[in-house]
Amino acid sequence: MILKYLIIASLFASSLMFLVWLTASIVRNAGIVDIAWAAGLGCSAVGYFALTPGVFSRKIMIAVMGIFWAFRLASHLAKRVIGLHPAEDARYAELRTLWKENINFKLFLFFEAQALLIVLLSVPFLLPMLNPSPGILAVEKLGFGVWLAGLLGESLADRQLRRFKADPDNHGKVCDRGLWSVSRHPNYFFEWIVWWGFCIFNLGSQGGWISFYCVALMFLFLYYLTGIPFSEKMSLKSKGEAYL
Repeated sequence: MILKYLIIASLFASSLMFLVWLTASIVRNAGIVDIAWAAGLGCSAVGYFALTPGVFSRKIMIAVMGIFWAFRLASHLAKRVIGLHPAEDARYAELRTLWKENINFKLFLFFEAQALLIVLLSVPFLLPMLNPSPGILAVEKLGFGVWLAGLLGESLADRQLRRFKADPDNHGKVCDRGLWSVSRHPNYFFEWIVWWGFCIFNLGSQGGWISFYCVALMFLFLYYLTGIPFSEKMSLKSKGEAYL
């Protein structure tokens, strides 16, 4: 049964990323893939809610968690991408420099890899929606609480950084206020906490422990690949000794 829904999600995500790739090729801005990735995960939660036969109260709870997370992140990323346009996010500008040849085809493969990530990371939305147990379990309430703490923390971190950057007097300075005074990357930390919340919620469902690969996957991306390494590289480049 799970495989059926994952196949549907795969077809949706692959088609979505193909359309986003076409759009990015026209507007010459690959940064829109980040918006589509977050929105695609939110859409997967909606799709699973519509298609699955589980208990309504549990389904609506995990769907709301997925949709709120996705809407917040997608809108945050959209502001950044639109604010930079027609310039492109530095990560994708650097990829174009590194790839040099067949850039559009390589971007196509990159975009479709994001489709695969949507499917893999949508599993925590799917498993609870197939759970026939009545009512909301204590572990699910705990998962919701952890998710909410992560979402609020990430929102606060983003807001604090946005207000800091909006002040012209802070140009070239390092944000060390609020949550940023105790962590170099509170936004990434709380994003990880959000995924802990999703996966703890899944412990109330059969096989829900499997979803914890999402926690490991998000840690891999945030800490070693697309998150912290590039963020710190850019901060060192723009702020130099102050950030070091």
